[in-house]
Amino acid sequence: MTNPTQQKVYVFEDFRLDAATRLLYRNGDQVQITPKAVETLIALVESEGKVIGKEELMQKIWADTIVEESNLAQYLHVLRKTLGETSDGRPYIETLKRRGYRFNGAVRVVKNGNGLATSTEVAEDFDPPPNEQSQAANPISRRVERHRNVRVFSNLAAARETVEPVSVERSDNIYEISDWRREPVADTSPAVVPPTRSKWFAPLVIVVLVAGFAGILFGIYKLGMRDQSAEARSVPFRGSDITRLTTSGRSKRAAISPDGLYVAHIIAGADGDSLWIRQVAVANEARIAAPSQRALVWVTFAPDGNFVYYLALERDKGETELFRVPVLGGPILKVANDIGPPAFSPDGTRLAFMKMNQKESRLIVAGTDGTNEVVLVSRHDPDYLNIFWQAPAWSLDGKSIAFPVNQSDEKGRYETVLAVDVETRVERKLTDTRWQQLGQPRWLADGLVVTASESSTAPNQLWHISLPDGTASRITRDLNNYQNLSLTKDAKTLAVIQNHTVSNIWTVGQDGAGAKQIMSEAGWLNELIWLPDGRLAYTSNAGGNSDIWTMNADGSNIRQLTVGANARLGLAVTADEKQLIFVAEREGKYNLWRIGIDGSNLTRITDGNGEFYPQCTPDGRWIIYQSGGNYPTLWKMPIGGGAATAITQTSASRPSVSPDGKFVAYHYLDSSIERSRWGIGISRLEDGQRIKRFDFPATVAERIVRWTRDGKSIAFLNSPGGISNIWTQPLDGGEPKPLTNFPSDSIITFNWNADGSQLAVIRGVETSDVLLINRSSSK
Repeated sequence: MTNPTQQKVYVFEDFRLDAATRLLYRNGDQVQITPKAVETLIALVESEGKVIGKEELMQKIWADTIVEESNLAQYLHVLRKTLGETSDGRPYIETLKRRGYRFNGAVRVVKNGNGLATSTEVAEDFDPPPNEQSQAANPISRRVERHRNVRVFSNLAAARETVEPVSVERSDNIYEISDWRREPVADTSPAVVPPTRSKWFAPLVIVVLVAGFAGILFGIYKLGMRDQSAEARSVPFRGSDITRLTTSGRSKRAAISPDGLYVAHIIAGADGDSLWIRQVAVANEARIAAPSQRALVWVTFAPDGNFVYYLALERDKGETELFRVPVLGGPILKVANDIGPPAFSPDGTRLAFMKMNQKESRLIVAGTDGTNEVVLVSRHDPDYLNIFWQAPAWSLDGKSIAFPVNQSDEKGRYETVLAVDVETRVERKLTDTRWQQLGQPRWLADGLVVTASESSTAPNQLWHISLPDGTASRITRDLNNYQNLSLTKDAKTLAVIQNHTVSNIWTVGQDGAGAKQIMSEAGWLNELIWLPDGRLAYTSNAGGNSDIWTMNADGSNIRQLTVGANARLGLAVTADEKQLIFVAEREGKYNLWRIGIDGSNLTRITDGNGEFYPQCTPDGRWIIYQSGGNYPTLWKMPIGGGAATAITQTSASRPSVSPDGKFVAYHYLDSSIERSRWGIGISRLEDGQRIKRFDFPATVAERIVRWTRDGKSIAFLNSPGGISNIWTQPLDGGEPKPLTNFPSDSIITFNWNADGSQLAVIRGVETSDVLLINRSSSK
C-alpha cells in the first residue's frame, strides 16, 4: 500500500478517502468500515483507473501474508455496498472477468506529500489494441478514448519526455483534457541543430492547436450533455420537482386524489391513528376520521374522488375492516371485512386485493363491498404474493392487474412484478429485473412505477419499468426509503412516503431503573444479545452491509466481527460460549449460520426455504428456530447439526427458550377464536404441547416475547399512548404490568444478561412524511 507519510487525501463525489488515517467519509461523516476494507479501496483508487489483477491487489493489501481469496471478495462486497454507483450509473468498483478490478470514480487528489494539487479521472474501459505493448515501448504513444463512434486522440508523451496528467474533466462519456505537465528527462543523444525560426512561432502553433482542440471537445461535451438530458427525459419523474407536503414526521400512509387536489394521509399519534385530508394547493387540512386504537394500515381514493377508503386493524386481531368516508368528512361507513389493501378498477365497480390463507396467498377480485370473490392468482409456500400492506394495481384499461411476487429459480430467491389478465387469468412477466424487496406498483401509459430495493440492506427507491421491453431504471438514487406510492389520474403527480430512522442502544438496570443510552446509528439495528463475558453483540449496517458487531456494555471498544455476512432476523450464543448462531441472507434465502465467537469458521447449518430467530437451549443440545415466514412454525435441530424436527404444528413465531430449557414461548395468531386473535403461547420443548396462552393487549404494536431470568414471567412490548415499553405477564395469570418507563420512541428488541441484572434495549426513532413529485411536461 502507499506509504501513509505521503498524506494523500482522495475526493470522489460525496466521498473523501484519507490514506494516512485509513478513514472514509461520506458528506463529512465517517463511514464505518474496517481498516482492511479502506486499504482495499486505497489500492483500487491508486491504480488510477487501470485494471488491477486479483493477485496484485491481494499483494498490495496483505503483502507477505497468506490469506484466502474469500477475504478479498468480502471486502470488495462491503465496498460495493458502501459506495454504490457513480452519478452516471456506473459501479464504483467494477469486476472485469478474468482480468481483475477497476475503480470507476472521478478522483481528485487534494493533498499529497510534495504539496502539489492534482486531479485525475478514470477513463471508460476498452480493450487494448493488439500492438499495445509495442506502443508502450515507443517514445511517442497515443491513447484512444472512445465515446460511441467518436475517438479523441491525445499525445501522452513526446520524445525524451515523461508526461503527468494534471486534470481530465468528464461529462457523461466524453473526456476533456485540460492540461498536461511535462518533466524533462536528461538527453544523452547527439545534439541536432534545428532550422532557425522566430521564438514566437512554436507558441503560436500550440495556441492554435489547443484552441481548435478545445472547440472540438466543447462540441463533444455539448453532445454528451444533450444525450444525458435525453436519457433523463426518457425515465418518468427522474429529475422532477419534489415538494415535501407534510413536516410532522408522523404520516404513515398517504394517497393522492385522482384530480391531484387532495392528499389523504394517516397520522400516528398518542391517542392512536387518525385520518386527515389536505389540500395540495394550500396548507389547509382537516381530520376526517378520529383517533382510535385500531391501526390504520391503508388509504386510497375512489376513482371519482368523492370518497376516501381506509383499512383498519385491531392490533390484537387478525382480520381487517374497510371503511368509507366522504372526502371532506362526514358519516363513516363500514363496507367490507377481512380483505387486504384494495385497489379500485378504473370504472370503480370492482376491487382487487391480496390475501393470505395459512400457506396460500391469493390475488382476488370482488365487488366494492368485498363480496363475489374471484381468485385470479394463487401461490403456495415457499412462493408468495407480497401482500404486506400494499395493493395490486389495475392497468389503465382495466384489463390487467400488476402484483408483486416473491419466487425462486436456479439463481435463488427474488422479488419481481407480474401481471394477470383479468378475463383469461393468464399471467405474464413484466420485467427480468430481480429485486430483494418490491413494494407498491402503479401503472403509467408507458409502463409502471414501483418501490424496490436491490439488497436486504439497501433503501427502497423509486423505479420505472418500461413496457413492453421491461427495462427497469431507477428514478431516485439516494439513501432515503420510499414506500406507499400513489398517482393522479393523469399520471403527472406522484405521492409517496419518505422514511428516516435512527436506532439507539440502551442499557437498563434491574427493575427498569438507570436507563442509559450507549450508542446511536442511522438506520435500523435489528438484533441484540449479551455475550458471556458481559459484552454486547448486535447487527448493524455501519459497514455498508448487515454484519455482526460487538462492544462493551458501556458502548466502548466497538468491533466488527463479520464482513459481508448479511446477518439479520436472529442472533444467539451457544451454551458453551464458543459460537454464535445467526440468520444470514444469501441469494434471497434466509438460513441459519454459525461462527466462532472470535469470528472464525463461518458455516451454513440449514438450507431450507427460510429459517429465522434461533435460540440455544441451556443444556447445549438444541437450536430452536422459526421455519417459514408467512405461516411460521417452530423447529429444533441438534446443536452440532443433523435432522430437524417440528415442535409446533400450528402457527408460531419468534421463539424464546425458558431459563430451565423445558419450555418455549412465542407469539401466534389463534384462528380458532372468532375474528382470530394474537396471543402469547407457551409449549413444552419435549413434545410441543401448548400449556398456556395469554391474550395480547389491544395496544400491542410490535409482537416479541422474552422470558424473564427468573422464569416466572413473559416480557413483551406494549405501546399504550403510542409509546413503546417492556411489560411483563406473570405465568400465574396476574395482570400484566410495565417494567420500563421510556417517555417516547419505539422498542425494536431487548434481552437480559446472564444474571438478569441488566437489560439491553434497541430503541428507534422513525420519521415519515408525504412527498409530491411533479412530472414535467417534457417527461
